[in-house]
Amino acid sequence: MLDKRQVEVAIVVVSLVALAVSARVVTVGIDQLWAAERLFYGLANVTAEPVDGNRDIPVLLFVGTLFGWLVLFVFDGTKRIQALCLVAVGTVSVGLFLSETGRILDAIGRHPTSFVVGTIIGVGTGAVPARLFGVKTPDSMGLVDSLAWIQFDTAAAWFRHAISVIVLVATVDYLLLVQSVDGVVVAASSLVLLVALSVFVKYDYQRNVVAVSPPDPDDSKKYQPYVFGGLYDEAKRNYHGFTIESPGALLKAQKASSLNSLPDFERMVAFGFASGIRPTTAGGMSQLGAKILPRTGRLQSEGVATGELPTIHSERNENETVLLLKLAGRRMYLHIVTLVPRVVRDRLPNRGVTMKDKLDGADVVLLIGPTLEDDEPIPAGVEVFDHICTRYAADPTTEVVLATTEAPPDSVESHTVKIGAKKNLQIGDDNLSYTKVYPVSRFGKDGENHGFEPLLNELLE
Repeated sequence: MLDKRQVEVAIVVVSLVALAVSARVVTVGIDQLWAAERLFYGLANVTAEPVDGNRDIPVLLFVGTLFGWLVLFVFDGTKRIQALCLVAVGTVSVGLFLSETGRILDAIGRHPTSFVVGTIIGVGTGAVPARLFGVKTPDSMGLVDSLAWIQFDTAAAWFRHAISVIVLVATVDYLLLVQSVDGVVVAASSLVLLVALSVFVKYDYQRNVVAVSPPDPDDSKKYQPYVFGGLYDEAKRNYHGFTIESPGALLKAQKASSLNSLPDFERMVAFGFASGIRPTTAGGMSQLGAKILPRTGRLQSEGVATGELPTIHSERNENETVLLLKLAGRRMYLHIVTLVPRVVRDRLPNRGVTMKDKLDGADVVLLIGPTLEDDEPIPAGVEVFDHICTRYAADPTTEVVLATTEAPPDSVESHTVKIGAKKNLQIGDDNLSYTKVYPVSRFGKDGENHGFEPLLNELLE
């Protein structure tokens, strides 16, 4: 049975094939409209009047602008893989057709300056509102490492909107020109193209992690600050991690020297990092790929305690196939609704997202509790852990990971310690085999953190 990541990869692959086929059909339709001197041909004539009626110039300015936005899309740190897929498909599907007809390529040969100016316009307008993951990255981060975080949301959005307008206008014009089955084929291909394009413009590979822990008894054990402080320290030292939300609380959790000095997470805390930038002496194609196409990540904690959760029903009464189909449906719905103008979407009724919705929609549910010895008291509310494990045991869309605090530093990799940690937190026998556990340790005599590297890798795998 496919798991969640395989389903999402399948969505991308299917969208890639759909985009290749539909783009070819729509491009042929637009070429027919141009040959018939329909709307786009007329617009080119009108905009060419200031340049002595030379249609090449306005067309190449527009095409160059699109190309400039696409170039920035390729350099977007969170969309680079998707953009390269889009370029590959466009080259094969649309580029080869343009090469056959020679319309755009011949025009570039006649007026290369117009195309270059259009490209400069596209790069300029798309780069001005660029951001680094929505926050300022540390000054210590070099230029190459910063490129992993740079985002060109505006360029990607304008590229998509421009293509959408062209496709929609061309579809209507084609239906008016060709009132036959061919018109229906082009219209259907246009819808497929727009949805598939949305997948590549909006899809990313960041994992959604929801953290849950028992309430802190008498403020003596602060489970989430303990774990997130160690995770952030690992990310900062080896992955150029930096704070995004509540930097003060996160930095205090990282620099704490004891349980008592850990802060409370009264608001959301979040940090970002890029998993492909880790310094290493290893070579090979995999390391080169990680350098060229680093995967950005974001981890956040809302400080949710088990007492704040609604009743967790162990059984979802849905088989794996239904769950995967629902996942695929949710993913595609997110792209289909973007075809509706935002001014309309903002006025549609919208249900609030509950904590149960967040759990069901999570890639990973991170359970955080203590590493208990057999004779130690069990924290209140920890029985919810087993309900959560049971609920998602047969769910290929959500993974459960257990992190246990205050483990002995020399035993974080011990299989015996892991099994004991799960049993002492009342994880039932049926869930012991599949629930992954990562004991972690801080504040030991050596002053080092232990167990956080494999936990961080697991959360973003």
